[in-house]
Amino acid sequence: MSEKTFFAIGPKGVFSIFDSWIKWLMAKRLIDLPGQKADIPFYRFCTFIMRLPLIHYFVGPVVYLVVRLEFNFKPFKIKSFKIMKDILDNSCFLLLDLEEEVDFSYKDIDEVKAQRFNRKLLKTVYAKQNKMNSKKMDYWNMHTFSNKSISPNKISLLKLNNSYCCTDILVWMINNTKLDLKVLSPYLCEFLDYYKLLD
Repeated sequence: MSEKTFFAIGPKGVFSIFDSWIKWLMAKRLIDLPGQKADIPFYRFCTFIMRLPLIHYFVGPVVYLVVRLEFNFKPFKIKSFKIMKDILDNSCFLLLDLEEEVDFSYKDIDEVKAQRFNRKLLKTVYAKQNKMNSKKMDYWNMHTFSNKSISPNKISLLKLNNSYCCTDILVWMINNTKLDLKVLSPYLCEFLDYYKLLD
């Protein structure tokens, strides 16, 4: 895969990608190793095995079943919520003023969907609003052209009152949307309920 800048379009895209992140965090609990030096290479090795010709037909369904079990194991879910909370509390939103066909294209290919990953598994960890029958990017999982640098004047920090914190801005976005979050992003809803962020 080549270097890209990933982004989501609008609040609906933000809610969807966060829902997918939570699911992905739960899905990789069993292969987590302490420290990035061990964890990242092992994760890449596992995903490599899942894409090998012929082997992926046998490995994919097994991994899918394991992931479904992980989703139903409450300690894994809580651990994933804690990681997600840490990410949001220590991150900010960047607004990208991108130009279609200059910085990105809606016709570009999602490099994960284009590979030999088990489709049931991808549907499980992707946002509900996925177009699995198409290799094109979804609105919540967009990326710029390969090896495309984004000019600094196209990037700005999103600020709410005196806060740049993702958690604060996410809660404000949810409180000011008409989208049905329980349908669009059920795992994000569980996360919000767990931390009582909407009380």
